[in-house]
Amino acid sequence: MRSDLPHILARLLYSRAALVVSILLCSALFFQLVQVVSKSTSTGRDISSLKSEVDKLQSEQKRLEQLRSFLQTDFFAEQEARTKFGLQKEGERALIITDKEAREQNTRPDSQPASPVSGVGKEGSSARSGSDTNGEIKKYHLWWEFFFGIH
Repeated sequence: MRSDLPHILARLLYSRAALVVSILLCSALFFQLVQVVSKSTSTGRDISSLKSEVDKLQSEQKRLEQLRSFLQTDFFAEQEARTKFGLQKEGERALIITDKEAREQNTRPDSQPASPVSGVGKEGSSARSGSDTNGEIKKYHLWWEFFFGIH
């Protein structure tokens, strides 16, 4: 019997059933290997996308921290008080300069364009030496009048 055992094993190894079983085992192992490689690749992609998202969020956090620190400054508070509420420091005067189109849209009832500087209107606009042929005051004269009050 012992002498028949190697012969039986050899027959069993070379049989069709053994061939089918070995092909199924190899297929199962190959399938598992493909799954592991696929999962590893997708995990690597996920890690790289998460790293890029972390970088984006860190830069956004840095930008927001800089914005927060700017919003907490006295300069910003003063700027907002000036622009939104029209506040001024003591001794300051507000000067609003409008462009030509805005003045033409904001005409006075006597059809004279509104002047960007108070106190300059119909009576002084064309009689000044600083006015052009249309009767409009040149900007440097408006500034001169604002700062020095001289006509």
